[in-house]
Amino acid sequence: TCTKITSQKSKFLNLTFNNLISSYPVWFFDATGSIYNDISYQKKPFLYSFTAHDKEKKNVLPISEFVTTSHNVLNISKYVLSIKTTMDFVKQYIALIIVTDFSFALINSIMETFNHLDLN
Repeated sequence: TCTKITSQKSKFLNLTFNNLISSYPVWFFDATGSIYNDISYQKKPFLYSFTAHDKEKKNVLPISEFVTTSHNVLNISKYVLSIKTTMDFVKQYIALIIVTDFSFALINSIMETFNHLDLN
């Protein structure tokens, strides 16, 4: 019975999340280094996140996030592909438009993962 309830909760949350994020056709992908303290003898950790903006309620809705100290196209693409694969597997909506800043690594990762284009 516990498994059945958990499964029903999971299906409900999945459906709710999918309905919620499908109403935001534009996602934003960005990174910040100001969340975590510097770690001695290690590259600065960055928080990368996909978000959607609820203009009505003026909230930011996190879609997916990851932290890494490796800020190259290959590593970022690996995480983005993992997120895309997971969302495809659970049949989650993926936005038609993803906005980034002018970071080459972010732009290239998005283009490689979603459009199979290499900017190199």
